[in-house]
Amino acid sequence: MRSFVKVREVNVPITEMVICQIYDVSYYYCDYLYKTDLKKFSNIDTDEILRFLMEGKEMWAYRTGTAIPETFNQELMTPKAKMWMKFVYLRIWLVREMSEISPIQAIITYRILQKKQICIGTWIYKNLVDCARNLGKGIFFPTLISKLCKRVGVPIERTDKTMNPPKKLLDNDLFKQFVPLQTKQKKEKRKRGFQEDED
Repeated sequence: MRSFVKVREVNVPITEMVICQIYDVSYYYCDYLYKTDLKKFSNIDTDEILRFLMEGKEMWAYRTGTAIPETFNQELMTPKAKMWMKFVYLRIWLVREMSEISPIQAIITYRILQKKQICIGTWIYKNLVDCARNLGKGIFFPTLISKLCKRVGVPIERTDKTMNPPKKLLDNDLFKQFVPLQTKQKKEKRKRGFQEDED
């Protein structure tokens, strides 16, 4: 594995541990998802995951073409779990709505709620490598790359505060941002429901 990438003649350190430091999350040498193939769902008991996450009131919209039911247990989605989901949505997949979730996100949420060791840094690193090898594959993290470059003094012409990743992953500021967003989405859904009834 490469530990440095040259950007504008400056060596930018990019390792799993550095990524974990940026997001202020724990680094695990061997994480729970290390031998799990999330693309082919190898060695994953999806029935067990569904049993754990289902049969509640919280509704989630699944992407087309998936056979996973649409209900999660509301009691499991504590504020901390919801903040993890916000991280998964905003940093790992680009989705239109917070309520949209894919099978891979369901698996990661399950692992987090089961308190299994997950090294987010390793997972992000692997996706960055996939993206560098094949632009049509993998997940790109522009804010993370900007932050890593800025750390070592790579000249960046335009730095926008909103393009920087948060200093901490699960802090009060994130929770304060999350609550109004969730409230706004619920109001919009109710409003859409009333408009459909009128039509």
